[in-house]
Amino acid sequence: MEWSKAKTLLILLMLAVNLYLGINIYTQLRARTVEEAGMARDACALLQARGLELDADAILDLPADLRAYTFARSMPAEQKAAGELLGDCAQTQMGGGIYVYAGAAGSVVFRSGGYVELQWTDGTAGDPGLLLAPREKDSRLEMACLDGVYTLRMDGLPVVGAAVSRSHDDTWTGTWVFSSEPAAGSEALPRARLILAAGDLLQENGKLRLESVECVYVLTALQNGDVRLTPAWQIGSGGESWLLSALTGQLVTPA
Repeated sequence: MEWSKAKTLLILLMLAVNLYLGINIYTQLRARTVEEAGMARDACALLQARGLELDADAILDLPADLRAYTFARSMPAEQKAAGELLGDCAQTQMGGGIYVYAGAAGSVVFRSGGYVELQWTDGTAGDPGLLLAPREKDSRLEMACLDGVYTLRMDGLPVVGAAVSRSHDDTWTGTWVFSSEPAAGSEALPRARLILAAGDLLQENGKLRLESVECVYVLTALQNGDVRLTPAWQIGSGGESWLLSALTGQLVTPA
């Protein structure tokens, strides 16, 4: 009987400790969020005091928890995508990371860094979306098509540099992400630092107004054949635009 009471008290004590730790962690995270937002608001005010026009509310609506992701190249994913489009097809390894899948309707060429080329040989010109659409239902990637150009989104954000379009009558080329299991990388800088970096960039280019800003991912092909998506701010002013890496505060370009 005594052991039963002691066991009950021990369980209650453990529950109380877990509850305390949970509340403490939540409070700390909440404080960090409030502090980060306050610093971002102060950075906006500083740029406005310098004479730069901007929409502080739009900037503060940008996500503060971005990070980079690396997608390892997946030959099985490429083979599955080619099969979805061509049906029965034969694989040929050309060397240098080049894989060719050929079927009755056409062929698909995959290269390192997400490069893909689709060519129809039977004149049917089927739907490239069968090749490009993410296979997993819970994928964080989403395909879209506008005016014949296929584009990609990650967690709802545009992926700059990921696009496939018609290059000839029966040929489609571009860069894409075929793997669906990303590895998380570095976290983005606090928004306050990015705001100040954006202000410096605009002033260096003689701009007095931040007309547009949105969060995107920038696709970079890695030497080992993988693909990295780097979070960035796409900044627009006076008909020009720049991609500011959210990891470094420096300019970044798709590659």
